Amino acid sequence: MSTSFNQLRPKRAFACNEKDLYSIVSIIWNSYSKEVTKFAQYKTTYSNETAITQLANLNAVRLLPDKAARNEFHKSLRIQLKSDAIVAINAWSDISSYIRDAFPSASFKDKCNAAGHGYFNQAIAFDWDAISRLLDRGQAFISDNTSALTLAGMPSSFPLQYANSRATFAAQYLIFMQAEENAKVQTDLRVSLNNALYLAVTALCSDAKKIFRYNAVMREQFTFHRVLILINGGASHASTLPIQAEKITAHKAIAPSPLQPLSPTIAQEPLEHDNVTSEPQPIYQLTYPNLSFKQKPAFSPTSYRHSTAAWPIFDEPSART
Repeated sequence: MSTSFNQLRPKRAFACNEKDLYSIVSIIWNSYSKEVTKFAQYKTTYSNETAITQLANLNAVRLLPDKAARNEFHKSLRIQLKSDAIVAINAWSDISSYIRDAFPSASFKDKCNAAGHGYFNQAIAFDWDAISRLLDRGQAFISDNTSALTLAGMPSSFPLQYANSRATFAAQYLIFMQAEENAKVQTDLRVSLNNALYLAVTALCSDAKKIFRYNAVMREQFTFHRVLILINGGASHASTLPIQAEKITAHKAIAPSPLQPLSPTIAQEPLEHDNVTSEPQPIYQLTYPNLSFKQKPAFSPTSYRHSTAAWPIFDEPSART
């Protein structure tokens, strides 16, 4: 059985959010620096350089583009791509008037289809592949029928204008797709480096439990989920806890209710490898304010984005006498 690309992409190994992970890593490795002698006595691989290296790794990850930065760049490219697409599709739509005057009415539909009209509806909904195919077919049709279209009134400058608009879209589309792939690579790199930070600090915590087995206060300084609770003001961050949601029935409104803890008890932490997801945590109940599935979304597929009203109406053959 073949493995898909998505299955090979790294998954987050930690349950807290990224900001909390960075805070916890920084706090624990700084605590380590104060107790490095005890760690070095327990295991010879520990030294002052260990903390320096891990904190340097943390700073390097923080400097990588985050999700907001990656999204902003990608959205900017998409705006430009849509603008180039509009220019190119409008240029393609001009071909129909030349076809109408160059060929008999009976062949108008077939000629338009040969020019790529079958991709038109998908193209105006910004299907990038459909736009590329539409423009390619238009270019081929112009090349194959230049004489007939020119006699029908197509300006001599039009083929070059069309080719330029097609080339501009193609170049921007390539940049857009490359940016999309680069964003995936950057995301995977950040996930992998975050996982490395998490695994290194939890391995340290596991050793600390043995080093400070008779010192509960020190053990807590090297317990991942205890530090997580500390930096969130004494209560675990809601995003890291399992959420038990009430079942929602269609057409039934549910009164709003805040998150309320149910039996928030925490058992004694495990002695071995610390993992925030493996320890008993409070269970929260989530309800939803006044949801009704009868309501329709304000945006529908028939709205402006998918409407041909914003585009030049595709020419139909006029009656000939």
